Amino acid sequence: GMMMSLGTETIADEKGVKISELRPRMKNVNIVFMVLEKFPPSKTKEESVIHPFLVADSTGCITMSIWDKIGELIQPGDIIRLTNGYSALHKNTLMLYSGRKGVLQRTGEYTMVITEQPNMTHAQWEVDATNNWVMKA
Repeated sequence: GMMMSLGTETIADEKGVKISELRPRMKNVNIVFMVLEKFPPSKTKEESVIHPFLVADSTGCITMSIWDKIGELIQPGDIIRLTNGYSALHKNTLMLYSGRKGVLQRTGEYTMVITEQPNMTHAQWEVDATNNWVMKA
């Protein structure tokens, strides 16, 4: 999918992006992924529960945080379409979020081609001379 650059914030192509195309601070992220792993949840000060997941598509994987009840319901093996999600750096690691405006739906499919490389959460990011996010070599 093509991306339109707005300084360091990018708006993803409506048709959707692949995990390997994710960059920090992307909005309106539409993506289909398979849930590979569910990590132990943590609580925020406001008593919300954050459920972290490892999710993948055919281009790579990334850690995604899903809050509260929806996060509780999602299980490894689910194939999910995220509409209007966003990406952000958390402690300098790239994460995918559904956020308040995001919509998560199971696609009803059971199989999907996935790869675990590269893991986008392990990448280090910097802003280049043209104000775009690039992965550090």
